[in-house]
Amino acid sequence: MIGAFFTVSQFAKYINGAFEIPFVGTIAASVSSVLMPEFAKKSQQKDYLSLIKLWHRAICKVAIFLIPLAVFLFIFANEFITLMFSKKYQDSSIIFQIYLIDLQQNILQHLVEIQQNGAILESSVTKMG
Repeated sequence: MIGAFFTVSQFAKYINGAFEIPFVGTIAASVSSVLMPEFAKKSQQKDYLSLIKLWHRAICKVAIFLIPLAVFLFIFANEFITLMFSKKYQDSSIIFQIYLIDLQQNILQHLVEIQQNGAILESSVTKMG
C-alpha cells in the first residue's frame, strides 16, 4: 500500500529503514518456545499469578538486552544502515530510528501491562485466600 504513494527510489529508502533489528524476532521466539511448557503448566494449575510473574521476568530479561541495543543502534543508525545497505540508502536511517523508538515503546508497554495484570491478579488471589 505504501509503495503506491512513493517513487521506486523513495520506497527503497523506506523499506531499507523499516525493518526490525536483526535477530529480535529470533530472541522473542526462543524465549517464548522455552517458556511455553511452563506457561501451559501454570495455566492448567490455575496459578495465574506465577504465570504473570514468569512472563514479567522473561520480558524484563529480554528488555535488558534489547533496550541498550536499540539505544546503541539509534545513536549509530547512519553507520548501521550504511553497513547493512550501503551509503546509497543512508537516508533510510531516520525510518530505522522511528522503528527503534516503536520497539522500545512496545517493550515498555508490555512491562506496564504485565505489572498491572499482576497487581490485579495478586489482589484477586489475596481476596480469595
